[in-house]
Amino acid sequence: MSIIPVDEQGQLRSPAEFLVQDAFSTNVSDDWAFSDGSPGETAWRRSSEYPYVVQILAATIKAAKYGTLMFDTNLFEKNAQYDQILQKFKSYRPGIVDFELHGQATGAEEDNDTHSHKEVEGYNQFISEYLRYNGFSVDDAINRINNLELNLCYGMAGFTDKQYLKVVAESVTPSSQSENIFIPDEDLNIYTKKSLPLERVVYSGVQIIQRADGYEIQGYDIKNPFFKIIPSSEGTDPARVSVGETVYLEYKDFENRIVNIPYGTIITNRQQVFDFLVSYQRYLLSRGFVFDGTTGVGEKNDFISAGKEFAFWTDQKWPLGSVIVISLIVIRLH
Repeated sequence: MSIIPVDEQGQLRSPAEFLVQDAFSTNVSDDWAFSDGSPGETAWRRSSEYPYVVQILAATIKAAKYGTLMFDTNLFEKNAQYDQILQKFKSYRPGIVDFELHGQATGAEEDNDTHSHKEVEGYNQFISEYLRYNGFSVDDAINRINNLELNLCYGMAGFTDKQYLKVVAESVTPSSQSENIFIPDEDLNIYTKKSLPLERVVYSGVQIIQRADGYEIQGYDIKNPFFKIIPSSEGTDPARVSVGETVYLEYKDFENRIVNIPYGTIITNRQQVFDFLVSYQRYLLSRGFVFDGTTGVGEKNDFISAGKEFAFWTDQKWPLGSVIVISLIVIRLH
């Protein structure tokens, strides 16, 4: 009976009289402020309108954050290990293809031969209900969303400056008189990005060492001790290269693959060494190397002429352990 909030006459009692001891009240005569829990505010917070107002407020104040994290509230979680917001139960951030819409078909059939639908929490439910209300397909809408290609940054594949760059956007309003509009320079920023190389291409000279059982191949790449070649295919009508009384075949056909030849490999005969040099040049050419120089006698300075030099060297009958070094670099390599 001591906590009845009214007195004998039915008048409301002050909380300090029956709920607490030694209570001090300040600013009790001031106007209500938001978050004080006034009767009007409490009624509004408990109304059906309030959750929608919160959505509008969040979308207005933190548009990008709200648009990403609240689309599907079960898609994201704070990962304690990485201290980042990642996809739930995953170690990476979800992409646009991971987004789902409430009500989209799962593809699984129930016992009544109807397709079941996904239940997805988040503001995507507003979108889903709006689509259905207007007679649009939820499955078609999520397919469009999953295939969006919006880039806020575009690679130039080179260097540029604003004075050399004009960005054109499609017309954004039906009342526009022109089909395209220029994006102002003030809305653009150019950044120089240092990216990782797509491929490491190495040029190495070739050491050929005379051995008892053939010719040993060595190079100069310490990190990756092997040559990459595109092997020849023994097709029809190979080119014939004569050095002294010996004829070497230069095959024009090749296999569609890259083969690694480790340093120290023994090649048993001169034709195979000649073909190795041709195959090595074929790989280098496929990676953009250009061999357009000339030798001292006016021949093209490439691995074909280097093969001729090797053939001439073998005719000299050098002792075992003799080495010939083949490299096309005289002044520059490009």
